[in-house]
Amino acid sequence: KEMSPNTVRMLLTGYSDLDAIIGSVNAGEVFRFINKPWQGEFMLYVMKLGVEIYDKVTKLQKDEMQKNEEPITAENPVTGHRVHIEVEEESSTVLFVDYSQEETGKLVDKYGSLFNTVAVNSIDAAFQEMAKKPVSVIVSNINFSDVDGVSFLDTVRREYPNTVSVILTEVKDAQLAIRSINELNVFRYLVKPMPEDQISNTLEKAIERSKAIKATPHKNVLKMAEEIAPDRAVKIEESTLRLRLRAAQALLSKIKSK
Repeated sequence: KEMSPNTVRMLLTGYSDLDAIIGSVNAGEVFRFINKPWQGEFMLYVMKLGVEIYDKVTKLQKDEMQKNEEPITAENPVTGHRVHIEVEEESSTVLFVDYSQEETGKLVDKYGSLFNTVAVNSIDAAFQEMAKKPVSVIVSNINFSDVDGVSFLDTVRREYPNTVSVILTEVKDAQLAIRSINELNVFRYLVKPMPEDQISNTLEKAIERSKAIKATPHKNVLKMAEEIAPDRAVKIEESTLRLRLRAAQALLSKIKSK
């Protein structure tokens, strides 16, 4: 990852060791977790997709570098991308989502002085907060009684691609961890209890990741994959979760129009 950041990382294995899966998420930002039995056609598709993503990201990166190195002339004037002006950005927002009000209260108490934090205790409240203003990082449990936590974060990812997802949960489940890789490309999967300094460090890195994606959208590998192979992307349907998100957005729009 450090030596070759554009390399698309995949994990091929014959077993589903939970600690190894979570470790791969937290250390390498794995694009795909592929477990045995490996199917030849699917393996070929995933490998070709990985190569195409690498080639496209590398080309976009080179094009951007060349653009920044071009001399300034009348035919090639200064653009916003080529002038570096220090502007103080609005502080990045971290949204905590958990069914336990006590849990979110503790998180805000611990990290509210370090980050601009907001806490909610339901899916609908989370959608409403995200409709109000940009959220850089969403830190969410996935153990909800009324919805599938991974599907909730996938709905968020599709609507707000610049928001980085972090899972903070008491659930240790290999299949959920695999889904979080393949469906979300989740930034971190943290299992409670988690040391405070590790959570703080994760939030800092997640905010930097969100800023990087905003500045260079091609760093969003999962979105890039869906653009390269739209026919193989998971089809977006007007699911209950998506309708609830739309309702939150419509409510906010109605309030603003008054």
